[in-house]
Amino acid sequence: MNGRQKNSRQLSLRSLLSTYKPLPQALLAGVFFAILIFTSCDNQNHLAGTKLSNHKGYSYSLLDHGGKVVTNSSRKSTITVLTFMFTRCTDVCPIVTSTIRTALRNGLEDEKVQVHIITVDPEQDTPEAAIQFVEKWNLPSNWSFISGKEQDLRPIWNSYFVNPVNSNGNSKSGVASLKSAMDRRYKVIHTAPVFVLDRDGIARVLHTNPIDPIQLARDIEIIGSR
Repeated sequence: MNGRQKNSRQLSLRSLLSTYKPLPQALLAGVFFAILIFTSCDNQNHLAGTKLSNHKGYSYSLLDHGGKVVTNSSRKSTITVLTFMFTRCTDVCPIVTSTIRTALRNGLEDEKVQVHIITVDPEQDTPEAAIQFVEKWNLPSNWSFISGKEQDLRPIWNSYFVNPVNSNGNSKSGVASLKSAMDRRYKVIHTAPVFVLDRDGIARVLHTNPIDPIQLARDIEIIGSR
């Protein structure tokens, strides 16, 4: 093989290598972008709160503050935000109420989300007290404050891991009874979890304090899009 033939063969080999060299780079780039897109989609559908697997809470059908019958699966077109409070609560309840309101202002339409507040103090939360609570906070029409008899509410509390306790104890005799008669502002110790229920009334995600309204709003949107 003379020098001219050798040089020609080297040039051909270099040309061949230059032709196939970009292929692995393009392939790697494609894999990279596929992973990036998949990760982005996964992040968009990732629930910020505690994900619940097939948690179907106790089904309820009760009257709200306006005398309307509401259930945890009454409207297939809506998502339900469920929480537990009492009208005279001065600590966690105002914070949770404000957080939910802020979350629902982030582009969520009222007709697509209903908010159910179930009392943890049915003895004191009369229909009148419930109406005053709703008016005090200027809550819109898609909010329902729900009260009733303790025997009807306790199965709901239990199924959603809520265990309200009267700080004066269950017994109101003697001095405790006299104090209770003079001052009805006893404190109810409770948790205020916020559940997001899908259109079938199944709780899909749980938020507990401190609750980020932006994360809550995003979880509502994710559940609503499924």
